[in-house]
Amino acid sequence: MASNIFSAYASVAASMMLFRTMAHDIIPKPVKSYIISVFTRIFCYFFTPLSTRITMVVDEKNGMTRNQIYDSADVYLNTKISPNTERFKLTLSGLLNFMDGLWSNCGDERIIIFTTNHKEKIDPALLRPGRMDMHIHMSYCTPAGFHVLASNYLAIEDHPRLFPEIERLMLEVQVTPAEIAEHLLRNENAELALEGVIDLLKRKKSEADEEKVNEKSLETNAVVEVQEEVKKAAKVEKIIESEERAMKVDDDENFMNKC
Repeated sequence: MASNIFSAYASVAASMMLFRTMAHDIIPKPVKSYIISVFTRIFCYFFTPLSTRITMVVDEKNGMTRNQIYDSADVYLNTKISPNTERFKLTLSGLLNFMDGLWSNCGDERIIIFTTNHKEKIDPALLRPGRMDMHIHMSYCTPAGFHVLASNYLAIEDHPRLFPEIERLMLEVQVTPAEIAEHLLRNENAELALEGVIDLLKRKKSEADEEKVNEKSLETNAVVEVQEEVKKAAKVEKIIESEERAMKVDDDENFMNKC
């Protein structure tokens, strides 16, 4: 009986291996990936609780402290979990335990995206390899990036008059690709849209120049204040020295009178 069961198990296993090999060689890779993804979604839908099928995006703006990242995640998770589920108490240890789970058990169902302007303020425990799989530096828009945006949004590759001016201004100011894309979408006319981008860059350049002037004026005021303090200190020192000399002269005169 046992030998029959073992033989049947071996036959099934061999058949499955043969079928897997044939499927791997015959079925195209895109079709195979699609089938696997469909079965994965079906399995996760029926056998995975709702609270584990979430995509969490934690965005840190200017002025947000490190602890507010976890507060934001707590608020977001509470909006995604069913009201029948017990309230999710999110702490640093809870967030780390959540991130250290088996990421591949349900395909791409768990994605955590952290965006921050101050990477140095994030807890190092979140940044170590194994937890933070990819670090993407979102740089400012470059002339090459602008060409890509213009091609995607306006379907143009060059403009003899406006492109050179935009490239020149873009090297002098800091502007994000999202800001450029926003102005490219404001007008279907390519020339008007590009002129809007030029206005944006000129406005940013004037703001940057004003900021530099303000910084220089603050530095100048600080230098003037330091110089005034030095002068005041020198005057006080001279007054003290003159008073000490006067006291010494008085002491000498008193001593001579006593003699």
